[in-house]
Amino acid sequence: MKKKLFLICFIIGAFFIAGFATASQKEVKEEAYLEAAREIAEQIGTDTVLTQEQLLEELEWFAKAAEPYRGEEIMACYEAVPLTMWEDEHLTPMFEKLTGIKVAIEGIAGDETMRKMRMEAETKAGAYDLINIDQDMVGFFTFVGGATDLTDLMEDNPELNGPYLDLDDYTSDKICRSALDGHLFILCDYQKPTGTVYRKDWFTDPKYKREFKAKYGYELKTPIEWFLTAMKTKNIKDDWTIEKSLDVAEFFTRPDEDMWGVIVGMKSGWHLAWFFNDVLEQNFGIGSKAIGPPLTTLPPHCRPWSQVYGVKYADDDQTILGASKSRGGRLNDKQGVAAFKYLHYDLPKYAPADKIKEIDSVEAYVAFGIEGKYAFNLQHLCFVPTYNGPDSKIKGKYEMAPVPVSEKYFEYGMVRGYWDAEGWAISEGSKHKEASWLFAQFFTSKSVSVYKNLAGIMPIRYSTINSPQMGAHDEEWGGLITLMQNPDFVNYCSGTDELWPGFPDTNEPIATAVAEALGKGMTPQQMADLVAERLDRFLLEKGYIKE
Repeated sequence: MKKKLFLICFIIGAFFIAGFATASQKEVKEEAYLEAAREIAEQIGTDTVLTQEQLLEELEWFAKAAEPYRGEEIMACYEAVPLTMWEDEHLTPMFEKLTGIKVAIEGIAGDETMRKMRMEAETKAGAYDLINIDQDMVGFFTFVGGATDLTDLMEDNPELNGPYLDLDDYTSDKICRSALDGHLFILCDYQKPTGTVYRKDWFTDPKYKREFKAKYGYELKTPIEWFLTAMKTKNIKDDWTIEKSLDVAEFFTRPDEDMWGVIVGMKSGWHLAWFFNDVLEQNFGIGSKAIGPPLTTLPPHCRPWSQVYGVKYADDDQTILGASKSRGGRLNDKQGVAAFKYLHYDLPKYAPADKIKEIDSVEAYVAFGIEGKYAFNLQHLCFVPTYNGPDSKIKGKYEMAPVPVSEKYFEYGMVRGYWDAEGWAISEGSKHKEASWLFAQFFTSKSVSVYKNLAGIMPIRYSTINSPQMGAHDEEWGGLITLMQNPDFVNYCSGTDELWPGFPDTNEPIATAVAEALGKGMTPQQMADLVAERLDRFLLEKGYIKE
């Protein structure tokens, strides 16, 4: 009996010791993640908008919140741009060490991310847990699906919402939501506003200023000077305008000196569609005055004419009537024709003809800095690392301003620029939604936002834009931070209309129509007519408009 009692006590003791040992091992493992939080906090240091106490608090929160998901592996893909590649190299190892969640990220082309997102919407297979996708897709998610409703995810899992998530701090929060119910689809990771980058040293050279005044009868100023003056006077004649930009382009075009007014990309490709939508069309008054400002209010924000291809909406603000003038749209009306003429017929006259046929819009952005022989370029303002890099010929010589506006068609209160935002959408088919949500939060967190943007310079949070760490580099970065702090610019930037269902599919018919028009030598009116007809045909085929 005593032996039996001893055996029972021994077994109970063994279980107790084993349990104690297991608990101790678990505590040791969990301590490793908290130690990782401390190490990462030290690595980030003061390159954050958080205090050191808040930084450690947020990082430790990630370590603790991830406990149920340790060992899970999430699959993601992104558009391979310098910032996302930097994130993968630096932030992915941080996240894995901090959370125990494994991450595999695939870098691909931007149009390919849209195709993969469409495939996820069609199959619900969950081949990718997250896709870093363009804000263009919000309307697609609203009407077709494919992305997890992040508002529902947050409400169902309140314990997985970080202590400093602060959605109002994201510059693109409102334009990444369904215009029908305000639910969030994309947690934005970075953004690139559209604007003008120009050779400040040319615009301010006393010799050029004298020659310009003698030839055109008015003073040559920098585009940012013109813009800031007009914001005070509200007189469009004082602004950086389409008309002034053509004078500037003509003035600086001196082929004998290998000096050109502008650089554009004209080879065939999707950029013939998205560049027109992103960088140019709204500045010709193709959309209505903004119900806004767009970045700070819930959409929709341009009615009855959307800033997207001048499409007309019905009185319900949701039913598309069409892009063509015959359907009430503006794409081939006077505003649209003027925009096509400027981009495809006027600007190319002041660029090297052989070169522009061989490059697309993004390659033109790069050429502006690497070749250093162009007065200005209209672009997404995200190439500061290139312009300040070792191969740049314009380092310390460039500056940034909004895109020029049409004196004839633009009115103040209309959308002036495009806020090209990219961020993390969690696929509906993902089997790791909770782990993916932690990943998206970490990559966009206040902990790392300044840290990563000092390298990539595409800040998505107001707090980052307004931080002293970023402001200290403003002059070095061509005044980008000051521009992004200016409410006269920021408040009238917009994303793609949140009720526009057509991306990514509209890029193909529009770009093909533009290339066809150029190949056949069509007039600007004929080009606009062809593009509008092809776009309406697409909308009819998809059932977005009725016969």
